[in-house]
Amino acid sequence: MKYEFVKIDSSNISDYSNIWLDVIQMLGIGNFDRALGIMKQNKANVLEMEHMYKTSNKRLAFHHYIRGLELDGKPIAFLNGIVRYFKDGIFLQIGNYGIIRREQKRGHGAIFWRYIEKELQEKGVNIAWGIMQSHGFWEKQGFVFDANRFFKKYYNISQPEKIFYKNISDKQNTLDDFMRMFDSEYGVDKNIKLSFIPNPGENR
Repeated sequence: MKYEFVKIDSSNISDYSNIWLDVIQMLGIGNFDRALGIMKQNKANVLEMEHMYKTSNKRLAFHHYIRGLELDGKPIAFLNGIVRYFKDGIFLQIGNYGIIRREQKRGHGAIFWRYIEKELQEKGVNIAWGIMQSHGFWEKQGFVFDANRFFKKYYNISQPEKIFYKNISDKQNTLDDFMRMFDSEYGVDKNIKLSFIPNPGENR
């Protein structure tokens, strides 16, 4: 078996539309039409942000983080998340994470997470967290329950009883670190002067 960890952007995002939709449905987010609508809207948001990155000096308070895993050249796993900047650290909120049905319970999910965590450490992301359905799986990856409601300080959370998180890196990041975090991924000139647009709707 040969695995390949894939960064998803405008060049290959359409190749992952089916698995993205499959993961959304597996998470039980409404019927097919609603899941399809969510996937299409998320995809449009990703492409819009990538265009902004490549054509302007603006940086928002978050990045879309989309990754896939291929097995022998075929997509089997997908992650859609948001990397967000706060003064206390940089957090990855795990949104949609899953393995296609016919490949589940074969260890692929843990392998996929190891690729993701290695990249997050290299980039300097401090914490990964999410509203987790499969608690046992995430506990095996080193995640712990957010017993102290830490994330309510930063996010509006409707299901605090399902929040799990993991410390990824202790790096002390600056705002400039965050703004530059994905420049190489998008082929952006590192010498460009950047401007930051905070998200006014976030808890701080």
